[in-house]
Amino acid sequence: MTFSKRYLPFATAWIARTQFASSSVAFYAGLFVCIDIAYNVFEREVLAHADATQVSERTQRISEAPITRCPCDLHDCYAG
Repeated sequence: MTFSKRYLPFATAWIARTQFASSSVAFYAGLFVCIDIAYNVFEREVLAHADATQVSERTQRISEAPITRCPCDLHDCYAG
């Protein structure tokens, strides 16, 4: 996660230099997807190894809920 975040200043400066060119914006979006995936993996690992008394029931429910996307289109199709 930390490794991915180190590219944010570069990506931000690139977007500014290119005035929102599609390649720089796509790189920026992809970078945020990578950071998000890394954070979700990190969060699940931390919660999986935490003592159940240290994590609220609400947090446990949220972390155990399966999140899936419909492969058919771009609409929000989250299960839960």
